[in-house]
Amino acid sequence: MIGPVASTYWWRDRIETAEEWLCVIKSSRDRYVALEKAIRDIHPYEVPEIIAVPVARGSRSYLNWLGKTLRARRTKRRTANT
Repeated sequence: MIGPVASTYWWRDRIETAEEWLCVIKSSRDRYVALEKAIRDIHPYEVPEIIAVPVARGSRSYLNWLGKTLRARRTKRRTANT
């Protein structure tokens, strides 16, 4: 979580300002749809900013760790649901 941040944006033909928090979620492409749904379900905005940014490069050790962590979480979730 980053913030609070000051946001200025067009909304319904007016310039609006708001104090907001930026939430960065690190995940994988195959989890995007579920993450977007979860965010929409709890977010108070009619049109929350939900974007996916591709990783062009990264530390090999970090990306390996992230991949292993995501796979492990998926395995734990499947085991808990059976």
